[in-house]
Amino acid sequence: MNLAKSSIKAFSIKILGALLFTAYSIFLARILSQDDYGTVMFAIAVATALGPICLLGFDRTTT
Repeated sequence: MNLAKSSIKAFSIKILGALLFTAYSIFLARILSQDDYGTVMFAIAVATALGPICLLGFDRTTT
């Protein structure tokens, strides 16, 4: 039962994050020029791609 609650909670957080990012993208698209919006989205994409790579050398196990 505890695993089911944890799964639902994790799934809800993922959905909420996707909705927030979509709202943030729409907000930026409305206030920035095309060039600036493209630059911001490129920076977000690079940070998203490099984030997991930067964590490869760290021990992230919990004890």
